[in-house]
Amino acid sequence: MHDTDLRRMAREGQFMEAVALTEPDDRSVIGDEVLRLLQRGLLLHYAGEYEASNEALQAAEVLIDDRFTKQVSLAVLSLVTSDRALAWLPGDTERLMVNLYGALNYLALGNPEEAAVEARRLSRLLELSEDQAYDPAEARMRRAMRYFAGSVFEAAGESNDAAVAYRHVWSPSEIAAPATSLRPRFLDLYGEGEPVDPAEPGGEVVVLLERGFVAHRVERSLNVPLFPEEADVLHASDPDLRHAAATCVAARGFADVYDFLRLTDQTEVSWHREADGRCVVEGATEGNRDEESDDGSERDFYLMRVAWPEMVRVSPVEGSGIGLSVTAGPALQLAALDAAAAGLPAPTAAPVGSDTSPEFPGVSPALSASVSESVMVEFDDKLGGILIKMVARTALKYELARGIESGLSDKNETLGDIAFFAANAAAAMFERADTRCWHLLPDEMSVVRLRLPAGRFPLSLEVEADGTGSSLVDLGEVEIRNGAVRVLSARVWP
Repeated sequence: MHDTDLRRMAREGQFMEAVALTEPDDRSVIGDEVLRLLQRGLLLHYAGEYEASNEALQAAEVLIDDRFTKQVSLAVLSLVTSDRALAWLPGDTERLMVNLYGALNYLALGNPEEAAVEARRLSRLLELSEDQAYDPAEARMRRAMRYFAGSVFEAAGESNDAAVAYRHVWSPSEIAAPATSLRPRFLDLYGEGEPVDPAEPGGEVVVLLERGFVAHRVERSLNVPLFPEEADVLHASDPDLRHAAATCVAARGFADVYDFLRLTDQTEVSWHREADGRCVVEGATEGNRDEESDDGSERDFYLMRVAWPEMVRVSPVEGSGIGLSVTAGPALQLAALDAAAAGLPAPTAAPVGSDTSPEFPGVSPALSASVSESVMVEFDDKLGGILIKMVARTALKYELARGIESGLSDKNETLGDIAFFAANAAAAMFERADTRCWHLLPDEMSVVRLRLPAGRFPLSLEVEADGTGSSLVDLGEVEIRNGAVRVLSARVWP
């Protein structure tokens, strides 16, 4: 409910009211200090409190780096309670967004030099993992981040850094055929592009357009059977046996949630399920199915309640793109969208002195990336481990309940049964999925790049998404200087 309240208030523009729900006293309900600071920093950003926003984001960044460096966790405790006992760490995409918003804050404060420092940190994070193979959604996200960093460097007058950042955006084939994609900006910065016509002075505006809410985690739960011989193997001294047993039990309960076959190469121990669903782990459970359990219990199986997180996309952007009408006041006589090279319609120009605003009819953003798809890919990569750990944790609770039952059954069998079910109920009550995530992030980000003549213009974007109507985004009065680049941001709330 707390997460829902934050999203509702943000949607309604009640940013400072939402900030009041991210005070230090709210750490427990938010679930973690880093997450509290990130939620607070983002809300302050949209409230226009840019200095306070950076204070929160920078405090979060220090804690994140410290946790990554020291790898301090409560992993043992999480086996007894839930993963929410662990110190929370953002995913790769969430981590990149910290420096993105830091750069936007400094730009809004009129400090492009500090914004370039944030862009440099962002670029460094991208470089640390640039050799990895990424899913297409992740690759698009990183491409957009590179373009954003290049734009910030341009705004700060650091053309060399801008050229380096932009070079990572285009593949060799796209560079060879620039008419089919966004114009390779680094060609101009390296002096390899066509020179700008001096008869057409002006500057450029890069708008980072954010829409919707990112996919977030929700809790799912069900009861799955755990057989005594499986629980025994889950606490064997051999880690390969434990991993094989947990994988088999998880695969039995969550075959429709995750493909566990991709994890079979992580252990040399093979496993399979019999016709009745029982797991057989090589060298561990074979031959002991009919044996009485160590505690003397005749219980055939244990119904364990398991809870796991699932990603839900609440406000996905419909369709493959959006249409934009760009208005910059009746004085506008020159404008160009970077993506116009792809054959999009040219802008219409208003006659000088007329009251008609010039527009780009049906133009699409030059570059878009789905934050939701990127974080969902990252989550899916971790889901198998989450489910296996969940099974191991629940099996430990089963062992505790079974031990209590065994100790009391020697004196009173009924009392032992009561104790077992009481311990079982307590374990189920404490079983919670870790649903913590930076859920105030946007669902999608798009880059809109405009070239305008020098002067001050009331700039606005009319955003029309497929089947969801249109929204007018007022960017205020924007000052354009010859040869300069301005970087702005705007968000369309669902």
